Amino acid sequence: MARQGSRPEKTPRPTRLRCPQGKNQAAEKEGRLNKDSVQPPMNPKVNFCLLIVCLLAGCASETTSDFNSVEGNFGYVTHISGFTDRSLSAGFCYRDTNGITTVVWPSLKIVQGNNMVVNNDTAVLIGGKAAVYPDGSESLTARLIAFKGPTGPAMDITDQVLMKYYAGTGMGLTNFMWDTLGSLTKTNNSIQIPFGSSKGMPGSKDFWPTAFECHLTISWNEIDAVMQDVKQNGKLKKEKWSGTEYLQKD
Repeated sequence: MARQGSRPEKTPRPTRLRCPQGKNQAAEKEGRLNKDSVQPPMNPKVNFCLLIVCLLAGCASETTSDFNSVEGNFGYVTHISGFTDRSLSAGFCYRDTNGITTVVWPSLKIVQGNNMVVNNDTAVLIGGKAAVYPDGSESLTARLIAFKGPTGPAMDITDQVLMKYYAGTGMGLTNFMWDTLGSLTKTNNSIQIPFGSSKGMPGSKDFWPTAFECHLTISWNEIDAVMQDVKQNGKLKKEKWSGTEYLQKD
């Protein structure tokens, strides 16, 4: 899925904002989430969905929302273009103490629940990244994007995070089912990430008959370690549709 980008030694330049599913219990690992530790959903995320509805219902041919704060210095903006055939994009942003807003990732994927979690100056979100699907079509697939403020850079940490689950199971990244990343749940010290996997059927391209849900609990310390590794050993790439620069480790 990853595309070769520019030279690894180049530092990514932030984009400036121009305007105002049943479970397979045997597959789950130890240390599952304690429901009592789950924080209630943040209202700003609910407002995110309401804002999308309001913008889509408007009459203007092009609309960009103001910065909508989620937590800390992080928030989002939405952009509507077109009149009859409307398109919607929502970008995840970071606003520093001087009020300068930087687009962390241009496309947030909408999931049933939370598509972003924030811990101090670190955010993990489900972002859309252009990819070619097995049928030859190209679309935005869901990836785990991490960013540490104020300067980042944005990083695709999907593969490293998923391997925290797959290690020792006899499975690997080829078992991951695209676009199955679910609602991110934040606890005091970790994130729970649900996603779909399949062991597949020999000679078959149909993964669904053997699909099952997986749940990974990963600590913020582990997230930080993954980000440090990607920052040191990742390669600079550009998201194909937006040109946004990010780091990813092959």
